[in-house]
Amino acid sequence: MNLGLPDKLHQLLVAVGLFLLGFGFLRMDNKDEQYFRAIDEYRFLTDSLELLTLERNYSQNLLTDQSRVLSKKYDVDDPIQVNDSTLTFIRILSGSDDAVKVTQLIEPLYKNYSRKNFELTLLSKKIKKEKTYLDEQLKLKTADNEGTELLLNIGLVSLALGILIWLIHETDKPVNTTPRCHSCGRRFSAIRKKGTESDGAVNDSFCSTCYQEGQFTEPNLNLEELIKRVKIEIPRKRFLKRYFTILRLKRLDRWQNTEY
Repeated sequence: MNLGLPDKLHQLLVAVGLFLLGFGFLRMDNKDEQYFRAIDEYRFLTDSLELLTLERNYSQNLLTDQSRVLSKKYDVDDPIQVNDSTLTFIRILSGSDDAVKVTQLIEPLYKNYSRKNFELTLLSKKIKKEKTYLDEQLKLKTADNEGTELLLNIGLVSLALGILIWLIHETDKPVNTTPRCHSCGRRFSAIRKKGTESDGAVNDSFCSTCYQEGQFTEPNLNLEELIKRVKIEIPRKRFLKRYFTILRLKRLDRWQNTEY
């Protein structure tokens, strides 16, 4: 069966398929890395928010406790008023000396509390923006993955089609299109000469390594033993070359069980 396809088409399809698969996986990994980096940043901010909230609450409790103790000690009104979640500092700048003194003692604690509260507000806004950015990244990642999956599918189809055409070429190609020994399957060359008959005539079918003076050099060699040698000679990682070599050996003249 000759499909009339270019000899190098299968190589092109395999190369394109491998390129698309490699590019697709690399692209997907980069997008995943960006998204997970954004997740790590978001988690870091939320953890920082929890810690800062604890610090703010501690400074608030310290402030209210000190204010209550000092106001009782100096018998003045408590300058710190808490209504629901709102904390108010009533400064006494004139009047009773004790009230002014309490205000001065409370002032540093209140400033520390205010700073913590301000930092907490800023961090909360930053987390809100980071969450928006994270949602956008997820949408972009999802949309990009759809395109990447299309590339991967095209790559898989191209690779599978290339291998299929390769198999068809190897199966349908006549063995004698490239001069090879019909015993070991190796190509004839300036180094690998053709064998000879008993009268010295050249034998066009077998090489001198396998066939000399009208006889096989290894008359007891069988196909199974030859295949074992090929598996040792060709590494497992070159599985396609090993597969096609074994396929070719099975079609050589010496190993045919019938002449038809």
